[in-house]
Amino acid sequence: MINDFGAALIRRIPYFLSPQMDMYKNLRDTQKLDGLKVIEIGFGNGHGTLQYAPFTTSVDAYDISLEAVRYASENVFQHNISWRTGDISSSVFRADDNYEALVCFEVLEHVSSIHQALDNLQKCLIDGGIAYISGPNKNGTYAKSNELHKREWTAQVFIKEIGSHFTSVELFDYTLTELQDSKTKRTPLIAVCTK
Repeated sequence: MINDFGAALIRRIPYFLSPQMDMYKNLRDTQKLDGLKVIEIGFGNGHGTLQYAPFTTSVDAYDISLEAVRYASENVFQHNISWRTGDISSSVFRADDNYEALVCFEVLEHVSSIHQALDNLQKCLIDGGIAYISGPNKNGTYAKSNELHKREWTAQVFIKEIGSHFTSVELFDYTLTELQDSKTKRTPLIAVCTK
């Protein structure tokens, strides 16, 4: 019989097999978060956060799932990460408003209120702060419908929706090195935004 820990680990396996881990690795390798105070929304199992956290000043990592917070707290150790529970799409979500950078990978397609979530995300950042926000490209070359997604975007709509809450938005592929245009077929989409 599988215990609670084993069941939680099995449910988290897809995170290890998706491009999400590559996105975290690429974020670390580009050194864009080095020395910054970071907030992450939707950390999943926490192992992606561990890719870049050692190079930051601190990371406050939020997830809506109490199980995810418990798993990360018990299994992912890094002195400067604080694991927290929070729903970014809630009107009562509160976090500090002094983060220099924000990471939100593969979350917005799941939230109930996209505009509330985007509003909360930009409120977390200092002026000039940078956000890395990803989402599935429904026109992607290998895209397939996912019943767990409340929404998916074309690149053009993703830029417009994210841009309604941030002053500038550039679109990249998962390597964070190749700038994409609004007609890209690459997925996931990563918007690099400034407040």
